[in-house]
Amino acid sequence: MEDYRTWQSYGNSSRFSFCQFPFILSPVVKKSIIQKDSEQQMISEAKQSLVTKVSRRQRVDINLLFLNIKVRRAHLLSDSLDELTRKQSDLKKKLRVTFVGEAGLDLGGLTKEWFLLLVRQIFHTDYGMFSYMKDSRCHWFSSWKCDNYSEFQLVGTVS
Repeated sequence: MEDYRTWQSYGNSSRFSFCQFPFILSPVVKKSIIQKDSEQQMISEAKQSLVTKVSRRQRVDINLLFLNIKVRRAHLLSDSLDELTRKQSDLKKKLRVTFVGEAGLDLGGLTKEWFLLLVRQIFHTDYGMFSYMKDSRCHWFSSWKCDNYSEFQLVGTVS
């Protein structure tokens, strides 16, 4: 990770870094780098929100450090799409999910449940967004559900 931090600090300089040659890095190392970079981006985005509020002399709320989305279970996909579309500027913040009408503090469990339910709904054959190819055991874009590109963008955002 130290090599990655150095590489990030110096950019495209002539300093040697293993990160300049990603083909020699193992998948485990690449995963670690991506996770750390993602965490750094979340922290940076949260700090920027905090600085903006303080510089404008506005009240600081802990919720501004997170991407807070509220969804109804009965309208999970549409609510998720609406929330993520409205909160584009917060997409790099740490996610917190609230199910409307339910008590619960999101310490990670609600977010995992939201992802699970959302992915199940998106890939369910009855929904029609993707079709399942038995021979390759893969999902592929449905030929008859290509009119709503915002839903496909949601899939990309979520993944």
